[in-house]
Amino acid sequence: MVDLAALFELAQRCAPTIAPMTMVSIVQVESRGNPLAINVNRAPDPPPAGSREQAIATAERLIAQGQNLDLGLAQINSRNLAPLGLTVADAFEPCKNLAASATLLQANYVAAARLAPAQQALRMAFSAYNTGNHRRGFLNGYVAKVEAEAIKLSPGAISGASGIKPALPPALQAAVEAAAENIGGGEQTASKPSLDVFARGASRTIVVFGGGGQ
Repeated sequence: MVDLAALFELAQRCAPTIAPMTMVSIVQVESRGNPLAINVNRAPDPPPAGSREQAIATAERLIAQGQNLDLGLAQINSRNLAPLGLTVADAFEPCKNLAASATLLQANYVAAARLAPAQQALRMAFSAYNTGNHRRGFLNGYVAKVEAEAIKLSPGAISGASGIKPALPPALQAAVEAAAENIGGGEQTASKPSLDVFARGASRTIVVFGGGGQ
């Protein structure tokens, strides 16, 4: 498992267009920080993988059998791998997984923002991330789960939240640095607006948990 401090570090480095609190909230709901997580949609899940190599082999075997899978930290759907330019192995690389998640969430938000005000568009983006639909994620409880995780992720729950940068394990640190060099290069990343969803104290904060219904 990747602990909270390391998850925040990964989110900042690998998914810079998304507020770290948002990305970590999604990861907590999706996999509880397990970079080797495999969910089989509409079928039993396989036994937990003991290594990245085992996770890759299991996922490739299940995909070859026609199964629909969600993979890695942010549970990237196997049908999205090719459109995102990812391999099965990439889905189990934490930095690439979070970068792909950011791409999907950003696209979902842009689409939802054409239909609803900012606060609701953010919730609709979460719904689409989980279900492919702007409404079903409300009905199945996914949107509420993401919001609940964000509330639990108070600064006190995160080592490094006081301004001390959390350290990644050495092996993960090296992998992140190598992958980050190849993800969302300079101008492209800088030109994208940041999804400031659960960030606190920012100059442009969108209040997600205000009074009233959805």
